[in-house]
Amino acid sequence: MMRFRGKWKNFEMNPFMLVVKLPTEFRSLERVKGSRILRIFFTICIGLLVYSLIEYYHVTLSFLFIRASGASIPAPFVPLIPGVTIGIEILPYILAAVSIAIIVHELSHAIAAKVENVKIKSTGFLAVLALLFAAFVEVDEEDLSRKPLSTRLRVYSAGVAANLILALLFTGILTSLYMHGVGLLIVGVEPGSPAQTYGLSPGMIILSVNGTSVESKPLSELIPVEKYVNKTVTYVFSVIANGVHKVIRVVKPAGRKYIGIRIVYAPILLAKVMPANWVLGVVEFIVFSMAVNYGFALLNAAPLIITDGARALNDILSLRVKGASRRAIMYTIYAATILLLIFNINVRVIG
Repeated sequence: MMRFRGKWKNFEMNPFMLVVKLPTEFRSLERVKGSRILRIFFTICIGLLVYSLIEYYHVTLSFLFIRASGASIPAPFVPLIPGVTIGIEILPYILAAVSIAIIVHELSHAIAAKVENVKIKSTGFLAVLALLFAAFVEVDEEDLSRKPLSTRLRVYSAGVAANLILALLFTGILTSLYMHGVGLLIVGVEPGSPAQTYGLSPGMIILSVNGTSVESKPLSELIPVEKYVNKTVTYVFSVIANGVHKVIRVVKPAGRKYIGIRIVYAPILLAKVMPANWVLGVVEFIVFSMAVNYGFALLNAAPLIITDGARALNDILSLRVKGASRRAIMYTIYAATILLLIFNINVRVIG
């Protein structure tokens, strides 16, 4: 790791990562110090940490029991490996979701520390492979260790709670969007196909096919390709194109299986106000933000050696159990939790 120090910053750089440390105490957050309302909020966050911890074990153990029964289901935790477990085309949305999750997590720790009058040694930014950008906060561990257990638990739980709340927020946003109606967004049209010949084009939203809403029946029933391979069929599409409602008739000739469109379900509300490629990007960003923040909350709540949950559990145990006995209990919990995680990792290669 190469280091370049100056009066106000400390650069640490290697071929994969750049870290910029700023020796600041977050003076901009001084106004929240001792806030009664925020202290109540962060006390509630302890409950969210406990919930996330329970949910971690519920998810991982449920998967093992389901697999033991002979059912085949995918493991819940997917390592984010571009080109292996996730497609390159969705990488920007995942990186944005991860960056926001980390920044919110760290900022929440900083706010909780300020509320509890815990010193902050430094903050900073990091860039991984010039792709993932995030922030971090370094709390003064010696100062934190001298605080009461309740204070430490509030600081530990802040990041987990923030990620869980963010996951719920994105879930609410996505649910709200789909509650306003769903259409079939045309994302591609085959050149020379019946769809192109009769006027269907990317960006159009299909609301109904032959008078049947796309929300009422699956696509296989709306356009039964196998049934009419050897027949000439006319499909009447009710669509929205650039905010204008249209009716387009497409004739599929006998001997042709498909009319030549690629479609995905998308919220009509978004599709009315932005280009097709934007709609997909926004939806994917929201979905990945839900998944990433939920995963961060569960993994950070679990006692996995360096997580917030591990620190909280260690501090709670130290009230009753000391020395080697406490370490033996913690190592046993670490091992069991890590094994659960290993058995719940989905490394299925895409494609």
